[in-house]
Amino acid sequence: MNVFQAVHEAGEKSLGEYPWGVSVMCFVNLGLPDDLAVTLSDSGKSVEERISSLPANKASYIFTMPLNDLQPACPVPPSNSIDRRSDDRSDATEHNALSVLVVAAFALVVVAFIITLAYGTMAVTDPAAVDAGLIPGLLKHVLELL
Repeated sequence: MNVFQAVHEAGEKSLGEYPWGVSVMCFVNLGLPDDLAVTLSDSGKSVEERISSLPANKASYIFTMPLNDLQPACPVPPSNSIDRRSDDRSDATEHNALSVLVVAAFALVVVAFIITLAYGTMAVTDPAAVDAGLIPGLLKHVLELL
């Protein structure tokens, strides 16, 4: 069942009379401005009119949202647009933190590769340098590679 089918089934009855009413209210409110917010006491017909007042592509998107018993009642608080913006910021922050972590891991792999390459070239080109000490020999060859 999608939002369109649910709203049509409700008809003149309020959304609160149906088990999926809360889900419909939450999903519809995600796409509506705050002044058109839907409540559980609204009828299916009034909800359909509010959705239809939106631009066609947005209304079509809301009407085709699937509903099922496994979805949480309210994935995002529907009533306050300021809360939605702060949620967006926290998602962006988590995304940035993940990007930094990926870049740091990649840098670590590059450094390990350079050290391994330097050690290999040091052992092949100057076997006596390996015996002289690992750290001084590696630093010398890393600097030569760069």
